[in-house]
Amino acid sequence: MCFLIFCVFNLLTFALTSRGFSFQKDTENPRGFRTIKTFFTLNFFLQLYLVYAHVPSESFVPETIGWIVQTASAALFWWTRRVNHQRPLTLAYHTDTPTHLNRSGPYRFIRHPFYTAYIMAPLACAMYTLSPLSLVAALINYWLYNRAAAFEENKFTQSALSSDYELFKTQAGRFWPKLF
Repeated sequence: MCFLIFCVFNLLTFALTSRGFSFQKDTENPRGFRTIKTFFTLNFFLQLYLVYAHVPSESFVPETIGWIVQTASAALFWWTRRVNHQRPLTLAYHTDTPTHLNRSGPYRFIRHPFYTAYIMAPLACAMYTLSPLSLVAALINYWLYNRAAAFEENKFTQSALSSDYELFKTQAGRFWPKLF
């Protein structure tokens, strides 16, 4: 039950991001973002149901991994939010031209830490429940955010920050830190 409450808190916090909580308030609501938001809402209720209906396994390993990943997701989200507080980003699929490149905080390691946090939360639920349906939803979620990241990266390559961004790509992974 504690995991369910934590999931609700984490996912509701993410939902607030689309309401100007962590992003610019005057941005448009692009079609791609609306797609992500719709899937997020459906996935949110699916994950809550699967966590609620979850029957604990004989091994505590899946639940423990789920807790660790969900906690890491929340920590990454709040760290990223704090780093972007002074200069909020635009929503996914916004057609603006990038004016700055953030390389502090989690951006030292990954280029899209908000997206990584959003990917990790349903993945944590899939690990916790070991539900194939939850895993499929987590994979669809990954695919959606990977497309959004590619869209964002294309904006950078066509901006005045293009050469800086190319260097950034060699230093930080898209969703996971570069190990080599």
